[in-house]
Amino acid sequence: MAKHPEKITPPEILSPVGNYDSLLGAIGGGTDAVYLGVGEFNARQGASNFTPEEMENAIDLAHLHGISVYLAFNVPLKETELQDAIDVIDRAYATGIDAVIMRDFGFIDLVKKNYPDLPIHGSTQLNTNNTETVKFLEKLGLSRIIVARELDTAELKHIIDSTDMEIEIFAHGALCYSYSGQCLFSSFAANRSANRGACAQPCRWEFELYINGKNMNHHIGGVSPISCAELCTLPGLEELINTGIKSLKIEGRMKRAEYVTASSEIYRETAELICQDKRPDPSWLQERENDLAKLFYRGFTRGFVLGDRNVTHPEYSSSYGAFLGKTRRVKRSKNAASIKVKLNQTLEVNDGISIHTRQRMLGSKVERLTVDGGEVEVAEKGSIPYIHISPKTVKSVKTGDDVYLNTDVSLLEEMSERDVKKVPVNFQIRANIGRQLEITASAADIEVLYVSDYLVQRPKKAPTSVEQITDIIKRLGDTPYIADEIELKGEEDIFVPLGELTRARRSVVEKLQEKQLESFHRQPINPKIPAVKHKTANRIPGKLLLSVEVADIEGAKAAADSGADIIYIPGNIFGTVEDNRELVLKIKKKNIEIVFTLPAIIHEKELEEWTDILEKIKSRGYTVGCGEPGTLHLAHQMEINCVALKNFTVFNSLTANVLQENGASRVILSPELTLEETKNVVQTSGNGVQFEAIAYGRQQLLVTEHDLLKPIVDKGFYDENSNAFLQHKKIDRYPVKRWRNRTVIYDSHVINMLNNIDDMKNTGINVLRLEFPQESNQKVASVVSEFRKILDGKSKKNIPHSKVYSKGLYYSGI
Repeated sequence: MAKHPEKITPPEILSPVGNYDSLLGAIGGGTDAVYLGVGEFNARQGASNFTPEEMENAIDLAHLHGISVYLAFNVPLKETELQDAIDVIDRAYATGIDAVIMRDFGFIDLVKKNYPDLPIHGSTQLNTNNTETVKFLEKLGLSRIIVARELDTAELKHIIDSTDMEIEIFAHGALCYSYSGQCLFSSFAANRSANRGACAQPCRWEFELYINGKNMNHHIGGVSPISCAELCTLPGLEELINTGIKSLKIEGRMKRAEYVTASSEIYRETAELICQDKRPDPSWLQERENDLAKLFYRGFTRGFVLGDRNVTHPEYSSSYGAFLGKTRRVKRSKNAASIKVKLNQTLEVNDGISIHTRQRMLGSKVERLTVDGGEVEVAEKGSIPYIHISPKTVKSVKTGDDVYLNTDVSLLEEMSERDVKKVPVNFQIRANIGRQLEITASAADIEVLYVSDYLVQRPKKAPTSVEQITDIIKRLGDTPYIADEIELKGEEDIFVPLGELTRARRSVVEKLQEKQLESFHRQPINPKIPAVKHKTANRIPGKLLLSVEVADIEGAKAAADSGADIIYIPGNIFGTVEDNRELVLKIKKKNIEIVFTLPAIIHEKELEEWTDILEKIKSRGYTVGCGEPGTLHLAHQMEINCVALKNFTVFNSLTANVLQENGASRVILSPELTLEETKNVVQTSGNGVQFEAIAYGRQQLLVTEHDLLKPIVDKGFYDENSNAFLQHKKIDRYPVKRWRNRTVIYDSHVINMLNNIDDMKNTGINVLRLEFPQESNQKVASVVSEFRKILDGKSKKNIPHSKVYSKGLYYSGI
């Protein structure tokens, strides 16, 4: 075990707060900081979230308990939302928010310019995988980055050692199957944007995996092949802390308050033990992990960060609890049923259990427990009771079925009864006859004085006793305070009405609270953003250019022969392109712009390879297409003409302008925008940048670090020429490709706007984009030719109706 310096400061424990109860739960769990969202401007629209007024109260309450508050504002913003968004930021700023978690480059820039003293944390949605991305975000003015969940500890430490910025990671909770910020699955499958916080969780759906027409689900473990297990880094927390991480983030703004309390408390206690150079006992750690499983569990993974390459749990995609045991015997009758189980943990009457039958997972309440024929309220770990459950549930249960504890009533009660630690306050009461009543309250290094209008009297009957005064002062109710020391100064034989004492106590406590919050509160800025203006007549180009993205040399030739103005080619085949004299000469003769594209996922160990390719691209005078901030930063430094690919999720003109300032001469807009929203961006952006929008193509829905096809590859059932797809409900087929041991999933439909070119032109874009990630050269040639003819006015041919084709989100939106 590595030795730590004595009493090293533990990393911050950052807890999820989806509502006010969760906030109290986080405080009760001893968290250091919380993050919360307001309305729809955050990546958890399914959480209760806070109104602006509730946000202000939550910030004040947390600050009174010494807890930092970060506002999650981690979604791309539409042009028409910018004013409402900045108004929310303004209220949070004035109330004293400690930081804002953001992902929209344009909005980051706007907030930084208007609130230079407000810390901004880069969301994990920014997909930070390498040091060049860190440099780019540092240039934007960020103070902290929540790095990608896919980094391992060596990569994490390398990034931490390379920057003065704070680095935060997710340590516990739900995992996205896709790299965050790069998922379009929910948008195109359910018209709900994951990038905008409304994910329908299609990765939790049931799928059948087919390779060359054969069902392969039995090779990958279940019917939910892309459903992730829950991240739990508790056993490897020391390894994470050794990287120098600043903050450990717990996911779960949609989970119950007891989950927030328990996870906050368990990770805080464990981190403190490690940082005090005390090895947490393995059995203690196992018990803590069991407690976490009882509150939410769909299998645990240590995550990519701790070297777990298989993060999925394909057998079952919902929470089902901690393992309790296997059924040894099943009894059933018309009105009663029970199962006999040797318990892996303690079980009580009214707890909830899940039983994994051959058909499905079943749930039931524990109605009774019997051991050796006698009823008990609690059956201890290691005992073999009969668990009496609903007769309806037991119909499908067989001997040998796994049983899980999914609701531990005692644990829930214990967590819900955690006291919210209150702030100790010292009081001094000065009461002298004929003089005004005075009360001083002090907490930490703040002291306030309240002087009442009431003049202390001589008692006409019974005096006001010390006990009465002390009792009134102690009544602090639902305030965040608790009376510590109470000192009385003055004469003993006095009279003060108890109501006056109550008013004085209430007034001094309010004054203390105001004084404590004074250091957090700021003056609002009230920035105003110009309304969206459409300059249609000035911003519609006379001629649309046609760009074509292909996968290989033959596709590039087909595109060049069929009328492409711009061809996008994968950067990793740069050498092959340069060696193909026929293609190079054809490109030069037809004055076609070539753009070599770089991936949206580049880890540090891959960065050198792509930097070398950038050097070659520069030497030959080509354009580069960048899909992530690190390579955009490099290309800008190297003065290479650059296109910002759609992976930047451009939703507004501010982001387009930031990308232009950082070297992008052309920006590909997000396919999640409607045509009207596209028009808003184009007409409001600064001059000088071109806009490109997708008119044809099967969209890449996600890319994941998980190697879904590895078991199939290892058994020899898949190679690069294989046809693989995930099928959902025997209707939608989602093509799957393996790329560098990562998995890429494509949409079941193909966007085709051939009949709607005029609608696209009226948005003011400059370039129509056609994408062919895996189509044949014949398909490339035929589709490009049809678009070329219409753009040149030589054809008005309409495409026939096809279930494969769609209009994407251009008319429906998200």
